[in-house]
Amino acid sequence: MSNTITWYFDFISPFSYLQQARFGHFPQEIVVQAKPILFAGLLVLMTMQRGLSLPLRSG
Repeated sequence: MSNTITWYFDFISPFSYLQQARFGHFPQEIVVQAKPILFAGLLVLMTMQRGLSLPLRSG
């Protein structure tokens, strides 16, 4: 079993800092591999992929 945790974080979010501050509470053998993402970019990508399948809103 691996002792590595992959942590995907939005580097713009202040909540990422709060999460990272808690890493000191993990056991010493746990290794955190940080992977920054842009959550807003993921939302745009998801909207582009699903955009044609969503009904248009009126009003």
